[in-house]
Amino acid sequence: MPPLEKSLSKKGRDKAKALANYAVAYVKLRTDGEFSEVVVNRLLETVRRDPFSRTPLKLLFAKWKLNNEPEKLIEALLPIAKANPTAIDLNALVANSMRLDKRSDEALELLEASAKAAKLGDDSPVPLLRRVELARAILGLYANKKRWSDGEDFCDDLLDDDDAANSYFARLAAAEFLAKCADQGPDGFFSGWSKRRRRSSLEKNLKALDKLADKEDVRAGDLPPLIGVYKRYSMPERAEKILLSRLLAHPHGFRTLVLLAKTYDDFNMHPQASRAWRMASAGSDDPRAVLVLREVLKEPDAEQWMFRYKEGLAALEAGWFERAVEAFNWCLADSPGNVAAILQIGYAYMREGKNVKAIKSFERIEKGVPSASYLKAVCLDRIGKYSEAFDAMGRAESGFLKNTQGAAPPPSKEFWLEYAVIADRAKQRVKEEEVLEKVLEKYPDDPDVNNFLGYVWADWNKNLEKAEKLIAKALEKEPDNAAYLDSMAWALYRQGKFNDALEYIEKAIVIDSPLPDAVLLDHAGDINAAAGNKKKAVELWKKALTTYNEDLDRGATRKKIAEIEPETAECAREK
Repeated sequence: MPPLEKSLSKKGRDKAKALANYAVAYVKLRTDGEFSEVVVNRLLETVRRDPFSRTPLKLLFAKWKLNNEPEKLIEALLPIAKANPTAIDLNALVANSMRLDKRSDEALELLEASAKAAKLGDDSPVPLLRRVELARAILGLYANKKRWSDGEDFCDDLLDDDDAANSYFARLAAAEFLAKCADQGPDGFFSGWSKRRRRSSLEKNLKALDKLADKEDVRAGDLPPLIGVYKRYSMPERAEKILLSRLLAHPHGFRTLVLLAKTYDDFNMHPQASRAWRMASAGSDDPRAVLVLREVLKEPDAEQWMFRYKEGLAALEAGWFERAVEAFNWCLADSPGNVAAILQIGYAYMREGKNVKAIKSFERIEKGVPSASYLKAVCLDRIGKYSEAFDAMGRAESGFLKNTQGAAPPPSKEFWLEYAVIADRAKQRVKEEEVLEKVLEKYPDDPDVNNFLGYVWADWNKNLEKAEKLIAKALEKEPDNAAYLDSMAWALYRQGKFNDALEYIEKAIVIDSPLPDAVLLDHAGDINAAAGNKKKAVELWKKALTTYNEDLDRGATRKKIAEIEPETAECAREK
């Protein structure tokens, strides 16, 4: 048998030596358990002799990525990449490292040279999928650099090739770029025309994709980028059509079903999402189902119970409260004591108006879960148990601020305002003022916050000048807000500025018509009475009593009417 050097061509000898170097590197890596200098050098020698080898490239990338050293990878592999422009994986890896190293211009230049060598758009020696991967990387860089015209020309060149034009993956690469491109347009007279032209190009490409998505070589896992384009341009019907068509052709396509459920969620099509998640739940006993769920949702920690949990969330948004509770209870069958499921059961009852049931659910997990205390407080407030609601809000505040869950969010503006409302109803004035001053400090320009504290001070007949300034600040943002106008009228009334107060309260009534708020009408009655318009005051108070508002003191309003009506009747007799 002739020696190896004589029996193989130069290319064959290089491949053989590349394999030998890779074998040495691999054994050394397995033995030592580390990327020693010997391992790295052997892997580099493998790539030099066979720049199309993929596994050595992955190992080298892993080594330098682990140490966050893109510059070392570039230094070692860039000369090899430039010398072998048709080695697409190699050039793409180096270009990606350049991009991470903030050298996007050089990365694009390298990939453009690789594309030219691969003869994109012509008969090419490079396999189509390799060319498509290269095209996608180039188009991504064009988009990042906002080189829209260059990218459009590149798409045209790519799709001039018949194989690429009939490839789902090539069309998808173009669609992802055109979706970004269609949002853009140069400033000036032709900007509208430019956007329309680009949108037209996108639409033409999407029509081709609609047909190509049904081809056998397109897997369900290849569809999310296309669904993402449809989402960007609010095209739920097209996304749904593609996925349903695929399910009809492959009724047991579990990945497609999960993707359909997620797509319904993404488009806020909640009834459809709930049904789809329920169907997916029926097939979730297979251990592989969880792997599909994790991949589709991009949640590596997703578990089996999340199928039912997602069904419950969608049902909740659809207003199907009983179905939501059923789904969350199934979650508990798969994951006993699941805090998220119990919290959502309580929230479903709360949304349905079953506050007592909701409270019982929240009490199961209240310890260490400030959200449960908060929602429990809201339910207690709804059934008139203000003191208990106030205590629950205190526990929620403590839990949020101590961050007992480790991931509990800081209290939001809405939380603080709700706390202030409940403190007011529980007659806890000190805490109410403390909460409002705290939230005002955090949101000094928020009109709701300024109005709330301003109104509270006016109602307490305290800090009246400060109250007027706060309410005026709110009215600067929303001059036609009836609630803010009512607050200003009340602050002026407390200061004895009755005529000024009348102007604000009358404007508030007009804006809030035809059914003005009961408290607003009650205030209007007080202001008119103070200004000497007692007959009108009585009319306004009586109208307030015909409109429900739990904050209206109906007994006090009736008393005010009784005090004035005899005098009004006497005046009428004299006339």
